[in-house]
Amino acid sequence: MNIYYNTTAGGKNVILEFVDDLPKDEMVDGYRVLEELESNRLDGLVTRQIAGKLW
Repeated sequence: MNIYYNTTAGGKNVILEFVDDLPKDEMVDGYRVLEELESNRLDGLVTRQIAGKLW
C-alpha cells in the first residue's frame, strides 16, 4: 500500500514529525504501524473498537 504523507508548503512531513515527537515507546509503535500499512500486513495490527462518542 502506498502511504501519502501530508507535507507543508515548505516540505515538512507533518506525519513523521508527529510520530518522532511521541514518547519513545509510542514512537516505536507508530513506525511499526506505518511499516505494517506499507507492506499490506494489516492482520499484524492489534486494534480495538472505541466505545462512546469521540467528541
